[in-house]
Amino acid sequence: MNKRVLLAIFAVTVLFGCGGSSPSGVVPDESPTASTLSVEYTGSTLDGSCGYCELTVSWTACPDADFASYTLYRSLTSGISADTTSANLMGIFTSSATTQYVDDSVFWNTPYYYILLTHDNTRKYSWSNEVTITTPTY
Repeated sequence: MNKRVLLAIFAVTVLFGCGGSSPSGVVPDESPTASTLSVEYTGSTLDGSCGYCELTVSWTACPDADFASYTLYRSLTSGISADTTSANLMGIFTSSATTQYVDDSVFWNTPYYYILLTHDNTRKYSWSNEVTITTPTY
């Protein structure tokens, strides 16, 4: 092959193989906007001689028009997105306006990890940041 043909092949390979725009103008599939998660100790309720503490998990709303749901997980160990089988499913929320969950099923002096999964209506998803909090000593 002559040098011009090789240069043309190389240019096309670099343009399309390394992130150049496609000739059809197809936009790559994108995952839904990930939420930012936070959690805080919001108090305790005393029930007779026993008390239980309460955590409030909050997140930023997904602004995408094709939003489908949020799934909130809690675990006693980190790395939930790599292995959801080690986590408790805390809730599935189908309104993008739902941005808070009160967890009153936690124990004193225990570290908890939370993460939020956002799905769109094409089954694509994004993970939020994973956050941890240790409940106070009773």
